[in-house]
Parts: sequence; structure tokens; C-alpha cells
Amino acid sequence: MTTPLAKQLFRTSISRYELTAFFIGMSVLTFELAAARIIAPYLGDTIYTWTSIIGIILTALALGYAFGGILADKRKQASDIVLLLLGGALMIAATNILKDSVLLWLTDWQLPLQVEALFASIALFALPTFLLGSISPYLARLSIESVATSGRRLSRIDAASTVGSLVGTFMTGYWLFGVVGTQHLLAYLAGGLVLVSLLMLTKKYWYLQLGMFIFIIVLGFLSPKPMLSGFVDEINTAYSRVIIRDVPLNNAQVRVYQTDRNGLQSGVYIDGTQGQPFSYIRGFSYASQLRPDASKYLIIGGGAFTFPEYLARQEPRAKVDTVEIDEQLPVISKQYFNFKQPQNLKIIAADGRTYLNENHSGYAMIFLDAFSATVPPFQLLSQQAVARMASATDKDGIVVVNIISAVEGQQSNMIRYVANTFGSQFAHVGVYPVAPVYDRAVKQNLMLIASKQPLTRERLQAVTSSHREFSVMIRDQIQLPLQKDAILTDDFAPVEQFAL
Repeated sequence: MTTPLAKQLFRTSISRYELTAFFIGMSVLTFELAAARIIAPYLGDTIYTWTSIIGIILTALALGYAFGGILADKRKQASDIVLLLLGGALMIAATNILKDSVLLWLTDWQLPLQVEALFASIALFALPTFLLGSISPYLARLSIESVATSGRRLSRIDAASTVGSLVGTFMTGYWLFGVVGTQHLLAYLAGGLVLVSLLMLTKKYWYLQLGMFIFIIVLGFLSPKPMLSGFVDEINTAYSRVIIRDVPLNNAQVRVYQTDRNGLQSGVYIDGTQGQPFSYIRGFSYASQLRPDASKYLIIGGGAFTFPEYLARQEPRAKVDTVEIDEQLPVISKQYFNFKQPQNLKIIAADGRTYLNENHSGYAMIFLDAFSATVPPFQLLSQQAVARMASATDKDGIVVVNIISAVEGQQSNMIRYVANTFGSQFAHVGVYPVAPVYDRAVKQNLMLIASKQPLTRERLQAVTSSHREFSVMIRDQIQLPLQKDAILTDDFAPVEQFAL
């Protein structure tokens, strides 16, 4: 039997205030997720950027709640909701227009990443969120008809806002990022807030609402592209915001892709010159010849697929499995990097750690290059992940890893911990600089080679005799002290602190 209380609690009619609260909750979470995409090409997708975004948005919401409650008690006018919605829409449109200029200006100051992420979040996301946050308490005040029903009215506004937040979270993360870019997403979001303002059914600001809607949509589609030299295109995939650029490198023009401003992930010579523009990829190419008998390779991290394609063509009788979490990268690579997939190259759309966890085995060599320029994914460097790599390779298995770290000083913790972690699972570990002249105190690309069997002089000479650059790399092997307590695990892996 349904009680009167249950009937009141589950009343199905939805007021315009609850519907507005739903859209506000959805908009705030969509904006928050988009914020990470906005910042990533300049500051990376790290724990520091996410901490700054979440912290500033929560602070702005709290201040907005307080302001909205005070304003509602003083005025209690539905037309105020229209103005707050239009203000929030205008600020989101302003963020859309100014985001790249602000981030470019901010990063030119060369401040610590934590400070840059905090200032960027304040400048771009605080005011829009403050205005949107002020709406919910105002809606709650407007919805109260009597003290007897005030609790239920307030709870329904909160529930509508929370449901909207859930819808915004899953819709944006699971769907929107895969079908629309950040620039257009913010334009749609701002335009949607203008449309939501029509729920107030006030004639007072209809001309402002119409004008704002047209203005915001037009501005959204005319928003400037990222102000990066050699900019070609930006693509929002389900996992990242990819920037394609043409840049000078090694006295040539190279097309590269990047997911943050601090480094270039992969590239090809624009004039069609064969070979690898990046020294660490050339190091991978040389190291692959340490197992001339290999029939099966694993590459974790595809990038623009320059190295997977090279290895598959270099070893046509071997099977080359490449695990890449972003299933859109092969399409991007074919469009912008002239990638042509050989028959013996298999691309697996999966997370690298998940793939290792499924106990695949029999690989002669594993190449690990799933890292951005800023922070590597800790779950691929932990002792548990390295143990999976050891079990996935044969009795003469070799793992080659690209690591960005200094060799000495405060910025050397990354390579020390990574080397010790691999040393806990492999009998032999060597670390080599990929540049012939390097500063031991400066972060740079380092090549770590972990092997189950010793890399004898004969095995190395078989490769170095035909590759002088590899000979220099091997000659300059870096000696690191073994520290059994300096090991990364799934439980403890502060790679953000090590990398920055």
C-alpha cells in the first residue's frame, strides 16, 4: 500500500525550476570535463591539472551557492534566473574565445606547473562556474510555496541538479568527446544555457535571449585555433585533445603530434625523407636488432605509428602487436602521417596495463612508449606491471622503455625509481642517453633496456657495428646505484612529483 508520504516523495510532475536545476547540474559537469581538454595541450593531463580544476570549480560553486542564496532572499524574481543563465553562457563563450591566448600567455612565464594550473583554472573556469552555482539556491527559494512543503521542494531541486550532473558526466565522457571538439562543445553548452533561460517564460529579456543565442553560437564557431607555431589541426578523440603541427627539427620540417605543450610525441619528415626524426625512436629501432631471431614483438603505445610501421617492415616475418588505448590514432596517423599498416602489424585498441594483465606471453621484445611528455601513466611503471612484462616475454626476453628524466640532481628520481623497479623483475638493466652529448642534471630522453639474459659484448657489437649512433648510446651507459627501497608499486608511485 502506498502511503501519502510516498506519493508526495515520488510525485512525477517536474516543475520548470527542477528542469532548470537539471540542466545546470549537467552543464557544470560538462564544463568541468571540458576544462581538462582545454588545459591539456599546454599544461598536460596530470594530477596537478585535475586537482586545480576540481578545486577551483568546487570553490566557485561554494561561493556561487552563498551568493545565490543571499540574492534570492533579497529579490526572489524569476527574471534574475534569466540574467544569471545569460551571464554564465556569456562567460563560457568568453572562455571559448580566450582560452588559448590565456594559456599561451600564462605558460610563457615558466612558472611551476602547479601554479600555472591553478592560475589557469581561476582565469578560465571560476567566473562561469560561480554564476552557474548561484542559480540552484535561487531556484530552491523560488520553488518554496509554503513551510510545510519546503523540505520536499528543496530536496527535489537538489535531486534534479545531481541527476543532471550524472547525465552530464557520462554523456560527455562516454559520448560527446568522441563526436564533437572542445571548441564546438563549449559553443553548444553556452547556447544551451540561453535556451534553458526560456524556461523562465519571462518576456522581459526575450530580445536579449535571442541576441545572446545568435552571438554565442556564431562566436563559438569562429573561435580562434590554438596559437601554436606551425599549427595544422586539432582533433578531440575519446581520450585526448591531439594537436598536429609542422615544426623545424634536425634542419628539416617535421610533422608532429602532441597532447601537451611540453613535448612532441611522434613525427615524420614532411618532405618524405625516410627515417625517424626523434633520437629515442631511432634508439628503439637499433635495440630491436638485439633479437634478430624474434618472431613476436609487443609495442605499448602507438602514437603516430612510425615505429610500429618501421619494425613491421624491418621484420616482415615477425608478428608486431601494437597496443594503443586511443582507437582514433590509427585514423589520424593515416590522414596526417602517411601511415600505411603492414599485414604483419596488428593494432589492438586497449589499455596497455589491461592488455598485460590478460597474461599474454611469448614476446621476444616489448617496447614501452605509452608516455606523454609530461607525466607517464604510473600503472605501466609499477612493480606489478613490470612483473607482467617479465611473464609476457620468453626466456631471453627484453623490454625497452623510453623515460624522460635527469640523471643527477633533484630531477633524477624518475629514472632511479624506474630502473630499480625493472631491476626487481629482470636480471639485467641498463640505462642509456639517446643524445650523444647530454647534461646529467637536465631532463631528457633516456632508453632503459631490461633483459633476462646479459647483453654481452658480442650481442651489442652485432648491432653497434652497423649503427654508429647506437654505439655512442651504448658507450655512454649510465651507472645507477641499486636501491631496493626505491621501487614503484601500484600502491605508491608518485610519478607526478618525479616528472615535474
